[in-house]
Amino acid sequence: MNIVFRGWGQEPAQYGRWTCIVMAAALADCVTSAHAQGQAYPAKPIRLVVPFATGGVTDTPWRIVSAKLAEDFGGQVLVENRPGAGASIGAAIVAAAPADGYTLLGTSSSHVMTGVTFRKLPYDSIADFVSVAQIAESCQALVVHPSFPVRSVAQLVALAKSQPGKLDYSTSGTGTAPHLYHELFMSISGIKMNHIPYKGISQQVPDLVAGRVPQMFIGVTVLLPFLETKRLVPIAVSCGKRDPLLPEVPTMHEAGVKGFEATLLAGMLAPKGLSPEIAQKLEAALKKIMARPDVQKGLQQVALNAVFDTGKNFDAKLKAEHAKWGKLVRDLNIQVD
Repeated sequence: MNIVFRGWGQEPAQYGRWTCIVMAAALADCVTSAHAQGQAYPAKPIRLVVPFATGGVTDTPWRIVSAKLAEDFGGQVLVENRPGAGASIGAAIVAAAPADGYTLLGTSSSHVMTGVTFRKLPYDSIADFVSVAQIAESCQALVVHPSFPVRSVAQLVALAKSQPGKLDYSTSGTGTAPHLYHELFMSISGIKMNHIPYKGISQQVPDLVAGRVPQMFIGVTVLLPFLETKRLVPIAVSCGKRDPLLPEVPTMHEAGVKGFEATLLAGMLAPKGLSPEIAQKLEAALKKIMARPDVQKGLQQVALNAVFDTGKNFDAKLKAEHAKWGKLVRDLNIQVD
């Protein structure tokens, strides 16, 4: 039993470099795949690609779950963080990998958001993947810096209407979940604010805490340490119901943004063509793991709700998210080249 975490700190400057990355990953898989032929799955280490930076809301659950998966399978689960380009770098690697169950994607519903905003992806976010299972859900909180003169969504809307296009908001990148959340917020509220995209949350949060940008949607996991020191102020949460860790904070809908609901769904995907037998074995293993009280407690401690669902249901949810955000992207003409 051995769990290895690998990080990759630099994002390719151009999508054209995907070719080298994907070909190298596919070649490595092909070299070893022959040794696993005819053996019970898994007969070699499982590579779990997480297309986000370490420590984020989507990375954390896989650090917990992968350890249990390695225990149950009696082998290795190699977790690789491949962040960048709205999680599409890691997704491209998995899409090009053999569909043998040894290269998997630990991602979130932001996977399909990227799929509708990026013009030149080397994969289809729905057709090129098999949904294995959902493992968790999480909310994002709309937060402001204490120096920003608003303490409610209503006040923010009023200020934005009095200064159209002048208020800044930051996100972890164009086409990411926080970006689309803000676009949905502005669309429903009839306001316009100025988008400040960052390359990732590790750069974005320090600027928010320092007051260089006034507001953003942030994972509750990331927010909690700053609540204790009162360096950030939450004014609403994105989900359809209040977050247990922020019981006094209203939902966006309750705060007056009627119809706003956005929940981040975390789950496992595999390359298309994965055999039903392997998919079912992985699904069964994840179902067992997510029922464990220690796993549920571990996720709750980082503001994640342990929510298991089958591959079939997770697939339906992702398709619904793809349709929802696809409509918003088309209506507002949001595209990333």
